[in-house]
Amino acid sequence: MQTILIRRQRKSFWLTLVGLVCMILMWLIWALFIQPINQQIDTWTPVNAPSNWADLRYQWPFYHLVHLGIASLGMLALTLSLLLAKRVK
Repeated sequence: MQTILIRRQRKSFWLTLVGLVCMILMWLIWALFIQPINQQIDTWTPVNAPSNWADLRYQWPFYHLVHLGIASLGMLALTLSLLLAKRVK
């Protein structure tokens, strides 16, 4: 909603849009990469762990790190957008 209200304030508009895109990317990374790994790990026991479990062990924190980076960028963009936005009447 804020994006529509500030569309004439170019800097705030684009920063808010970047924040929105970052939120969508965060969801996609979680849905496409992190959650499938979590579901696979939930089925493991010490007896039936797959032979490539070490690869997944390194992928999981990598995707979380990418997720964190995008979240940080989005939060920074939204914070700057609020700081730069003029009051809309």
